Amino acid sequence: MTWVPGFRIAAGQLLRPVMRFAARIWNPPRVITGRDGQDEYLSRWYVRGRPKAGEGAFDDKGNPKHLEHALHLFGSACQVDPTWGDAWYQIANNHSDLNQLPAAIAGWRRALQCDISKDTRGRALANLGWRLHNVGKTDEALKISLEAVQLDPNLYLGWTNLSMIYQVLNDHDNMFAAAAKAYDLFPSDPVVELAYAFACLFSRRLEEGL
Repeated sequence: MTWVPGFRIAAGQLLRPVMRFAARIWNPPRVITGRDGQDEYLSRWYVRGRPKAGEGAFDDKGNPKHLEHALHLFGSACQVDPTWGDAWYQIANNHSDLNQLPAAIAGWRRALQCDISKDTRGRALANLGWRLHNVGKTDEALKISLEAVQLDPNLYLGWTNLSMIYQVLNDHDNMFAAAAKAYDLFPSDPVVELAYAFACLFSRRLEEGL
């Protein structure tokens, strides 16, 4: 079907009130007046408040549904602004906390496609690598985890994840090297300590693990 220009304009004018009414139902409007005087119901200014609200919901430990609430708020931000990498990173973390691993993996993959900071990219890679390992995709997990620590060598949990992946691959020398690096960076973390102890055990460095 070929659209006639005049009819397209008329149809747009007819549909605009319907679309605005639908926007009010789907997301209560935070009205901002643009330069042309039109109301921008789903402006980026409105969306920027969603992750902040999501962070507040996540920290609300007194609410037994705080994770689900945070997930909903971050999901709103991702839906309205699909290019916002920080929001995708956060919603992936929420899915991970809820043990929804396929959704978490998809969220981090999407975050990595967006323009995010180096720190966030490193954490997203580390988290993605760990959850890929959890679902049995060990080879990809190794590749992603190596990319994480190459991007940020101070990412101690990335090194810890690598140590556990190498253990599954029966590469005990690299397992120990990764665990030792994590231990050098953050020796007081219990997870790091445990990973280092197991690395010493599997690599037969028993005295170092005492």
